[in-house]
Amino acid sequence: TGNRQGGDGGTGEILVQQRYLMPQDLEYLRMIEQAEPAPEQPVELTDIETEFEQHVAELKPGATFGAYRIEEEIGRGGMGIVFRAVNLEDDEQDCALKILIGGKDATVRDIERFKKEATVMAPLIHEGIVKIYQVDRHKGLDYIAMEFVEGVSLKALVGDKPQPVPQDAALLVIKSAADAVGFMHSQIGRAHV
Repeated sequence: TGNRQGGDGGTGEILVQQRYLMPQDLEYLRMIEQAEPAPEQPVELTDIETEFEQHVAELKPGATFGAYRIEEEIGRGGMGIVFRAVNLEDDEQDCALKILIGGKDATVRDIERFKKEATVMAPLIHEGIVKIYQVDRHKGLDYIAMEFVEGVSLKALVGDKPQPVPQDAALLVIKSAADAVGFMHSQIGRAHV
C-alpha cells in the first residue's frame, strides 16, 4: 500500500476505485502490513500434504463433515467432490456438498475464484440457479453447501459418447440456461452500479 504518487491516495486506493479490491480488503492489507511479524516456524510441506490427504480420505458415506453427514458421492472432478449430504443443524435437510480438493488441475487462485463466485451467487433466487446455503472451510478443506436437485445430469443425458440430443430437450436445456444466465447478469450488474 506504499508507493504513493502525488495526491491520488496510493496504489491501494486506485485498486479500490478500479474495483480490483473492496475497501475492507484494503483495510485488511493495511492491518497485515502494520502487524508484528510472527516468529518463523519451519513447516514441512509433506506434513501439510499428508494431513490434507487424510482429511480427503475421511470423506465417505456416513462420515460427518462439519454440520453435514455425507450420504453418497454424486460426482468428482478436477476441483472437487460432490456429495449428497444431510445438514444436521437444519432439520436434516438434504443438500449437495461440494468439497474443493484442488488437485492437479486447480490452483489456489482457481479455488478462491470459485468460492467468491459462490458467495456472489448466494443471494440470487431463480428457478434455474441452485441455491447456495453456505461457503466455508472445515479441517482445511473449502466447501460449498447448496440445494440438492433431483434429476438427470447433462452428462447422463448426452452419455459417455456424445450423441445428438432430441431437439426439444436441447432447446429446453438451452432456454433454461439462458434464462438463468440473463437473470444472474441483470442482478449482478445492478449490484455493481
